[in-house]
Amino acid sequence: MGIKDNFENHPVVFGLSLIVAGFIAGFGTCKVMSDMAGPTDLRGALSSETTWQDKARKADWVPRSECAAYPVSISLLSPGNGSVIDLSDSTLYADVVLQASRPVPETTVLGLVVNESEKANYYVLFPHLSADSEKKVFRRDTLLSLPFKPSPTSELNVWALLVDDQKKFGSVYSSIEQIKSNSIDVVLSPQVTLQLQEKKF
Repeated sequence: MGIKDNFENHPVVFGLSLIVAGFIAGFGTCKVMSDMAGPTDLRGALSSETTWQDKARKADWVPRSECAAYPVSISLLSPGNGSVIDLSDSTLYADVVLQASRPVPETTVLGLVVNESEKANYYVLFPHLSADSEKKVFRRDTLLSLPFKPSPTSELNVWALLVDDQKKFGSVYSSIEQIKSNSIDVVLSPQVTLQLQEKKF
């Protein structure tokens, strides 16, 4: 009995048989393709961002901000731009807080560049700064002594400074460009301008 006879004598049974055979063939094909694609993480549908980041980290990928080859940036968080700071002789009464865009190596040195507005000299300072556990935030809670005596009513321009070797730098320069020329690894924050006032005891 041929296919034609089966179809003519039992059309319903023949149709159902074709449907079942098609389902089995389709399921088998789906299984083969799924195995070729690798294991499926059901969490991926719920958290695709976490999944690709996890896979990337396992493949030795790191975020741009943590990559040693990506340039680090530094910012002066405190004192803030435009702040009024007490001054006594050459001592500033302000906490200093610096922040790096990624953890900095042990060999990196952080400091400050200070310039009194409308004065020629730019002073490079490397005060002691305490670091947080991630080596990204650095602060000085004690008073900051300047190597010069500014006018108690003048403006003070300040930059955070990050260098590879403190020994390459002197204490006084005539411009920011001159400081940058000392090393290709110099990183400076945007300028912060402080208004000084004489401290009243």
